[in-house]
This record gives sequence, C-alpha cells and structure tokens, in this order.
Amino acid sequence: MNTWLSRWLGKPAESANGVEAWLAAAASPSGYERQAAVAALAASDDPRALRMLLVRANDWVAPVRHAAAQAVLAWLNERRLDGWRQALPALLRLRQARRVDHRELLQAIEDFLSTPGHLARVGVGLPASDREAARFLFLLSAKACRDDASGLAVLAGGLRSNDVLVARTAVQRAAALPVGPLRSQLLREACRGKFAEVRVAGLRGLSTSGDGVEPALLQALCFDRSAAVRGLAVAAASPALRAEVDQRALAGVPDASLSARLRAVMLRLLRARQHPGHPALCRAMSGASAVALRVAAYEGWMAEPGADLPMLIERTLLDASPHVQRLAVKAVVRGAPAPSAERARQLVEALGTPQAMRVALQLMVRASPWDRGWFLLTTLAGGTLAETTWQLASEGLRAWLADMNRCFVAPTPAQRGSVSAAWRDAQAGIAEPLRAAVRFQLGSFGIPLDRTMEQDNNKESR
Repeated sequence: MNTWLSRWLGKPAESANGVEAWLAAAASPSGYERQAAVAALAASDDPRALRMLLVRANDWVAPVRHAAAQAVLAWLNERRLDGWRQALPALLRLRQARRVDHRELLQAIEDFLSTPGHLARVGVGLPASDREAARFLFLLSAKACRDDASGLAVLAGGLRSNDVLVARTAVQRAAALPVGPLRSQLLREACRGKFAEVRVAGLRGLSTSGDGVEPALLQALCFDRSAAVRGLAVAAASPALRAEVDQRALAGVPDASLSARLRAVMLRLLRARQHPGHPALCRAMSGASAVALRVAAYEGWMAEPGADLPMLIERTLLDASPHVQRLAVKAVVRGAPAPSAERARQLVEALGTPQAMRVALQLMVRASPWDRGWFLLTTLAGGTLAETTWQLASEGLRAWLADMNRCFVAPTPAQRGSVSAAWRDAQAGIAEPLRAAVRFQLGSFGIPLDRTMEQDNNKESR
C-alpha cells in the first residue's frame, strides 16, 4: 500500500472523513493512488465503499481491477447484506461494462443475492422510480423461484407489473414450467396482463400445451384491443364460440351503451372475420360521434374491394378529427390518387387548423411538384392563415425548395401560368432569404416572375 498516502488520509475505520478521503482517492487519475484507496476501502464496512469498489472493478488498470474484484467478493456476506441495497446502481453499471469479462464476478454476486431471504432484504425500501434495480431483482427472483406457492406469487406479481420487461420475463418463466396446474394458472394470469405481447404468449402457451382455455376468457380475448391477441383467440375458439362472437359483435357495434373503444374493436373483428354484415356497419358508423368508431369504419370501408377511394378520401379529409384525416394520407401513400391541389387548398381554408395544413402538406408531397408549389404559394398569398398554420406553410415551402433541387420535371404551360400568378400574389408576404430562393428556383425553370417576363415569353412563343 502507498504508506505516505495512508498516513495522510488515515484508515477508513477511524472516521467518516477517512472514508470520504479514500473515496476521493479512488477516483484519482493515478493508478497507484486508486490501488491504495481500493486496499483501504476493502477494510471498510461503509456501504459507500462497496459502491466505489464496484466502480473500480471495471478499472482500466489490471491490478486495481483485480484488487477491487477481490474486495467485492468479501462483501458476499450476510452481515454486509444491507450495503448491497445502496450499491445496486453501481452493480447495474458493472453488468453493462464491457472492458473485460466480468461474468465470474457477477455470477458470484447474483448467486449470493438470490439466496432465499437475501432478495427480500435487498429490495426493502427500494424507490418505486428505480426501474432498472427492480427489473434486476425480479430477474433474480424469477431465476430462483420454485414450482410452489412462493414461486407462483413471484411470477404472478411479475405478470401484473407495469414494466413490460418484468412481465415478459415472468411469462417466459411461466411458460417454461412443467405442464400442470401451476403453469396453467400463471398462463391464464398472463392472458389478463397489461401488455399485448404478454397476453399473446399466455394464450399461445395454453393452446400449444393442450391446456384448456375457459370459453369466457377466450371470448373476452376475441374482443381484445390488440389485433394479434384477437386473431390468436379467434383461431383457438371452437366454431360454436366463433359464431357466438360474431353475433355479439354484430349486436354490439350499433349499441350506444357500450364504450366507443369496444365498438371499434368489434367492427375490426368483423372485418378480420370477413363477415358479410361488416360493409353495412362501416357505412352506418362512418357518421358516428365517436372518433374511434369513425376511424374503424373508414378503415374497413377503404379496405373493401372496389371501394370508391377518391370519394372516401374526400370524406375523411373533411372530417373534423385529425385521426380520421390521417386515413386519407395513408390511402394516398398506399397508392390511391391524391386530391387536387385546389381541393387541398379548399380543405385548409374550410378547416383552418394546423392539423389540416399538416395533412394537406403530406398529401401534396405525392402530387406533381408544380401543383405542390402552386398550393403552397396560393396558401401563403391568402393572408388569412393563423400564425401556426402560416409557419407550417412556410416550412412546407422550404421543403419544396429542397426537393426541387433534385427535380427535372418541367412545368406544363398551364402549370407555368398558374404558378407564375400565384408567385406574384404571394411574393410580398414571403420574407427573405426564402423569397430570393423561391424566385431563383422558379426562374431556373422559366417561370415568369413578373408581367414583363410573361409578355416576353408570350412573344417568343409566337
């Protein structure tokens, strides 16, 4: 040990100040000082010493790293168990460290913490916000749990967790149990979990192992909010239960006493089942007051073979809900014909909301670059837009300029005239340097920028 440093800092056991000094020395740039600090902290029972030793176990100097690892092993003692609660953050960082292979040290720590009774003591007083530590402790609990009532309590608590990683670990551990009542009970609990992937895993585990799924639970899963869960539940249901599910959905969609979310789920279920009553319900529910129900109705209507997509895009664009309006964008992205620039401009004028402008901009990206430019210029020329909507249109014009740098599509004579007129109306309201950039871009394609240029172009064309 560095004797002069020891005499200067003192021994950790002598005072709290001594521990503080050694903790500071353990962070020194000098490897000799860090090694001396590690040797001194190894003799301390202060929990802060364990935290620093875990940090130094990943030190870049091998002797320091080795000494720290040996000192950490000395903390695998029931008398020092409470120190591990405060050291959990440092332990989690060491588990993620990749400087050297720490698996042997980490395995020894996990084996010690997994000893019956140790995990409960370490987890006492753990803040609810410390999610990483809670995940780690549950992982150890799941590995150590037995196929009995205590193991059932551990895994059932994990399945009910608000943390998806904890719930995922719990259902994986439950599915790996031997087939029997304990496994079936846990998998049924998983089918009621908060996360769709956990419910899917629970239902799949019950179905593949031959464990029966109660008809009431299976019917409830047929109306799950997740399409994956619904599909798996319908596939696992008997023909009689499927017919019962269909009838319940047909009666439930128009039932205003049910929640809008459930009615939308029922409508999507009938669509997936390709039920003959689905098209009529979509048309009826497209005028529903609940947004979720209108979205489900238009989704189903647009997916019908031979659907009049231009008409449906028009209807969804004029809907008051942004969620319904976005269906028009999705349809255009999938290949449906985009509405005209004039129609997009009318949409913005009619609704006057920032969301309407966002939808119109997304639609115009799929249009001709010159129709898109005309839309932006005429929108900015109106002078009636709210500040937020005007800013969105300006950003759209900048995006159009960036795209035009890669454009080789010449405007048609009609587009040249309409864009020229729109530019003359809009240019006064466009600030520099954006105005100069637009002017240059238009001029490079021969767009008349003023009436003199337009007259000259007309003479040349004669």
